[in-house]
Amino acid sequence: MGEASILSEEGGGNPNNLTAEEVRSAVRAGDKLAKTIVTETVDLLIVAIANLISIVDPERIIITGDLAEYGDLFLDPIRMRIQSKFPAATRKFHCLTLRWMHPSWALW
Repeated sequence: MGEASILSEEGGGNPNNLTAEEVRSAVRAGDKLAKTIVTETVDLLIVAIANLISIVDPERIIITGDLAEYGDLFLDPIRMRIQSKFPAATRKFHCLTLRWMHPSWALW
């Protein structure tokens, strides 16, 4: 049986109700499940960003929302791994974070 997690008590006992702040707090408290969630999220984001870099070759990728709010958990590992996977591309590549009033701006 697995180790107990702080997260099992958060979100009213429903994992679908967990917030980024609850996961962040659990990571800070050393919760292994929370660390796994963050690691797997970063892994998936790396694949998506790597695909963007390979296909579109953007000069910038702008990240908003909870990822921007919790950069130390998400963005720092993403930046390091993108730089290690695409050293030549990252000389001109910038990963920016923004807090935006409405997400639809990205569609324009």
